[in-house]
Amino acid sequence: MIGWEFSGGGCHPVFDGFVVCQENAETLMDAWDKEVEEKLKKDAEKKEKRAIDNWKKLIKGMLMHQKIRNKYLGKEKN
Repeated sequence: MIGWEFSGGGCHPVFDGFVVCQENAETLMDAWDKEVEEKLKKDAEKKEKRAIDNWKKLIKGMLMHQKIRNKYLGKEKN
């Protein structure tokens, strides 16, 4: 029990969390730390991939702009 919730004209206990035997606490915390590290690594990889994709989109757009400009405006003659 972590506290009380007051609703519906009364108070009700709020339960949250886990109960773990003290002998297994270290193993559980190691597993939790490993999972958190993996999640952070996946998030970083996802962010990097998104940044690279955005750069690719920018470069392709610039190349397309230049091709259209060359095709329709031609080269300026003095």
